[in-house]
This record gives sequence, C-alpha cells and structure tokens, in this order.
Amino acid sequence: MSKPTKDETVVCAVRMDCIYGKHDDVIELPAPEAMAAEQAGFVDSHPNAIAAIREQKPTEQQTS
Repeated sequence: MSKPTKDETVVCAVRMDCIYGKHDDVIELPAPEAMAAEQAGFVDSHPNAIAAIREQKPTEQQTS
C-alpha cells in the first residue's frame, strides 16, 4: 500500500464506541487518520466490514 495523501478519504466501519462514532457507524476519514485509527483498532476499512454494516442497517430501521 502506498503512503496515503492528506486529500484522500477512506470509508471505515467503526468497531467500538469511540471518538470516531458509535459501533457500526460507517464514516469517512482522511487517509492518514484512517490508517492510524485502524492500527489502533477503532475502525476497519475492509470492504466486507463496511458491506456487512450497510446490509444490516436498513433491516434495523424497518423493524423500528
């Protein structure tokens, strides 16, 4: 992976309630911040993690 630039953003799934949001939020972070947050275990930028959250969110809204 090449070194990210400041202008790039990365879509991430929040893994736990933290400064980045609530568990299972999908957020965008500047690439350098996303890389640091992922290394610290706060977020996951893997496409499967994001897809899993996006698939379950509409279901939760329908049952509410």
